[in-house]
Amino acid sequence: MVIIAKCDSVDPIQLAGWTLTRSKTFPLNQVESGSLIKPFSEAEVRATVWDCDSFKSPGPDGINFGFFKDFWDELRGDVMRFISEFHRNGKLTKGINATFIALIPKVDSPQRLNDFRPISLVGSLYKILAKVLANRLRGVIGSVISESQTAFVKNRQILDGILIVNEVSRHPVLYLGELYGRYFLALWTR
Repeated sequence: MVIIAKCDSVDPIQLAGWTLTRSKTFPLNQVESGSLIKPFSEAEVRATVWDCDSFKSPGPDGINFGFFKDFWDELRGDVMRFISEFHRNGKLTKGINATFIALIPKVDSPQRLNDFRPISLVGSLYKILAKVLANRLRGVIGSVISESQTAFVKNRQILDGILIVNEVSRHPVLYLGELYGRYFLALWTR
């Protein structure tokens, strides 16, 4: 028995004498597609900013979400202009996604690299855009990801599929491979 995780077409392929059947793709309906490509509303962006903790994760600019919340009336025009420009042409302003790595000491007198915790400082506008996009994807991810997908989906664990197969078979062999430029995970059971 062969179990395949994540490929793109339904044509079977031969690999080392095994016939591997690829999974089907799951297209979005018109409503779901429309929800991804519609212009960003101010309410949507504002809700995203208000969902974030005010005092965590400042960017390289030193600005955190509390600043955006406190000065939203003054900043919303600039934020919406940035978001709308991205929606219009699909490009980011050069350097907007620049990230700095900062080392935060874990102990009072750090002596070694292990005594520090690295954090990345990402610009605030980039964080807002990334969160708005992630919120949109959250609405349709269930239609795109198959029921058998166990990684990167809320309430599913990456090892669920492997554990299920281990329960069913006694001596599975796990294989990560590439066919036609696409990666797949195959689990052979004897």
